[in-house]
Amino acid sequence: MPVQILKLSSGETIMTDVLDATDRVVTIVNPLEIRTETLGRSRMNMVAYAWLPMFEDENIMYLHQHHIVGMAHANEDMQEYYVDALQRILHPEDLRQKEREELLDVIQQFANANTQSYH
Repeated sequence: MPVQILKLSSGETIMTDVLDATDRVVTIVNPLEIRTETLGRSRMNMVAYAWLPMFEDENIMYLHQHHIVGMAHANEDMQEYYVDALQRILHPEDLRQKEREELLDVIQQFANANTQSYH
């Protein structure tokens, strides 16, 4: 099942992979809480947080259906945001390594540039 956005009876909004859904229980993995804030009249900011403590191995949780007010498929942009946010939360060291590699590439490009100085 694709990434789902769930509105809970507590008022929270979570984005998660839904593994299974029965009449009584929804099995989810890697839930992220989505919070939005309004910036001015027409701008909005969205941030994803770890909903409950997350571990690298299994983040499977079970929700009773009566705690779910609504559920909808996340569009493609939201799915990409979910994957990126989840990666940043579960593996922040990978992000730091990627940033270092990108910086090193930029430095090497400048070092290898054929520029001439005129005095």
